[in-house]
Amino acid sequence: MKAHSMVHYLTLVLIVIVTFGSNTSLGQGLYISNGFGAFAGFSSHDDITTLSAELGYVFSGIFEFGTTVAVSTDDNSDLTALGIAPYVSLYPIRQSNAIPFTAGLFATYEFESFSGDAIDVLNDAGIEISGYAWGVGGVVVRSFQASPVIQVIPSAGVSYVRATVKAEVFGETEEEVNGSTGVGISLALMIDASPRTAFLIRPGVTFREGDTIFGISIGFIGGS
Repeated sequence: MKAHSMVHYLTLVLIVIVTFGSNTSLGQGLYISNGFGAFAGFSSHDDITTLSAELGYVFSGIFEFGTTVAVSTDDNSDLTALGIAPYVSLYPIRQSNAIPFTAGLFATYEFESFSGDAIDVLNDAGIEISGYAWGVGGVVVRSFQASPVIQVIPSAGVSYVRATVKAEVFGETEEEVNGSTGVGISLALMIDASPRTAFLIRPGVTFREGDTIFGISIGFIGGS
């Protein structure tokens, strides 16, 4: 694959990865006001499969910071993308007797590295490939008590993701930038394990300018 074609393709890969994560994963604070959460996720889009792990901490009922690590593979090749994405979230609205929903805002920045035979060929030719992406957006959720220990929590979110991939060719830089808006919905099932801990199962789908990305995550939260 030529460098230009590779750079273009990798920007699309990055957008798929970050869009899904932004719309369906970020935000332990959607489920707790203070404490931590950890999730493992899987998503699929055409030939791209992504496995992810996320850890976040919420404090003061408003602020959250965390990190997501994701590994994506192309099913038709040995191309692999490894991303590390710190994020911050803000929760200006909390569900209560007077307010029917919780709302969150988030921002994330992902550092990306790539590997595979096609990347090795480019590297051997003196071409270095690197990438990064950022995303911002918002999510709204509402919790329904299905039983004394089970909550059903639907959510809807929108995000904008902008991905950049660079090819360094003997001191000269070729760069491609691609931006995309996505809308995601998910339905979480939260099962209390104790008064301060719970398990979650969270399937979701994201629609991004003609593409559909399916995924599911399983997590654990501890706090209040």
